[in-house]
Amino acid sequence: MKNKDGQLDLIGNYIVIVYALFLVRTIGAWSLLPSKIDSVLFGAAGLIGGLLLAWDFLGILMKKRKFDYDFLLVAFLISFSISIVLNINLSPLGNIKVLAWQAVFLLLFFSAIKTRRISEKFFDVFQGILISFGFLMSFASLLMFFTRFNYRIVLTQKTNPLRIGFVENRLFGAYTDPNYASVMAVIVIVFSLYYLMQRKLHWGMKTFLIFNVFVQISYIALSGSRNGLITLLFACGVGGFFYAYHLFGDQVIKKIGIGLVIGGLLGSLGFLAVSGCKWLYPQLPAIAVVQDNNANDSQDEIQGSGEDDIDLTREDIASNGDVSNLRFTLWKSALEIFKQEPLFGVPSKSLHQYAINHLPNTYLAKTKLAVHNAYVYLLVSTGIVGTLIMAVFILKMVVEALIYAFKSPLMIGNFLPYLISCGVLAVSGMFHNELFLMATSSAILFWVFLGKLKQETLQSEGAKK
Repeated sequence: MKNKDGQLDLIGNYIVIVYALFLVRTIGAWSLLPSKIDSVLFGAAGLIGGLLLAWDFLGILMKKRKFDYDFLLVAFLISFSISIVLNINLSPLGNIKVLAWQAVFLLLFFSAIKTRRISEKFFDVFQGILISFGFLMSFASLLMFFTRFNYRIVLTQKTNPLRIGFVENRLFGAYTDPNYASVMAVIVIVFSLYYLMQRKLHWGMKTFLIFNVFVQISYIALSGSRNGLITLLFACGVGGFFYAYHLFGDQVIKKIGIGLVIGGLLGSLGFLAVSGCKWLYPQLPAIAVVQDNNANDSQDEIQGSGEDDIDLTREDIASNGDVSNLRFTLWKSALEIFKQEPLFGVPSKSLHQYAINHLPNTYLAKTKLAVHNAYVYLLVSTGIVGTLIMAVFILKMVVEALIYAFKSPLMIGNFLPYLISCGVLAVSGMFHNELFLMATSSAILFWVFLGKLKQETLQSEGAKK
């Protein structure tokens, strides 16, 4: 990719490559490879990112360009650094890695996109990877459902067992985590519809995108992910509202009313589509049954089932009677750590060790599970100081984005899909902690798309002047 000056767009290429690498991590089978491969690969990717960030900052020092990093994001990184120093005896190397990746995401990625230092072609390439990978993974997962393939194994380096295929009455499929996968499926649907509605495409590409939407809805239904369903309804509601708001009516109240009706209807349609898939797929017979007769033991379990009767009732929820699936317990346990260190918190990689040392009877200390809430995770990892800084930044972004969304009819084109996607990830963050202080493909999506939103609002402000 090249920028408008014809120079090689190093940052754009780096983002694409790193995003592709992190997508590979979402493949279930990747966990079966030696951990050294993962460590070397992502260590090299992180080192290159650090060098690019250093080179980027050097350009500011040499006055080749203005300081364009967001001051709030810089302040957030400083506050997290203080948290690391205050807890230097707990996993310092792991926390420094988290800080380094955060600096790359918040400064290099967000800033470069915000200030248009990356070519527009970058987004088509980036979203092309998102759509293509999402299709391949979800389609492969559906094939696993129709062959009744399931594989489960306990890995020493993981808290939860690795599950591939249709396991425990839900479709993990080719992914490591069906909750992550279902949220990504929603974003794939958003951009598939975006290209269908905004671009002149060959009939073959249109057919593929329509089929892709169907595949993604099917995966969401079979995954059993309530997060996926909630974010799908959110995407349908917000997309329908703003699309109708700018296409119908001339009075604000009338436009809002029509938008709410259309948004509600699309949300209902999304719910019916998922419900229909949940009813239909269990009725369909298996194409074949993949049976693996490898040896089982108490630690490793590989399963194959020849039964055609399918039950989509999630075993983990039905058996424990907890509607939150232990999330309330995890959040409460995390907040107990926050009460001990409220100002700057306990850095993310130190949470479990801190709990074991100081709060051994808490749930996090006993289970070492993730917090499963991006905002609680942010609060306990950065304290009041870091959380307030990030909250101000996010609130500022939300206000700017909504003002632009309501005022500009052009937002339906190059703004709405990014607004919906950021909203989807923000809603998902209520149940998973992949937005802040995490180096994942979800975090990359969030900061890249936030950068795009900021780019559009800045361009709008510049046009007014």
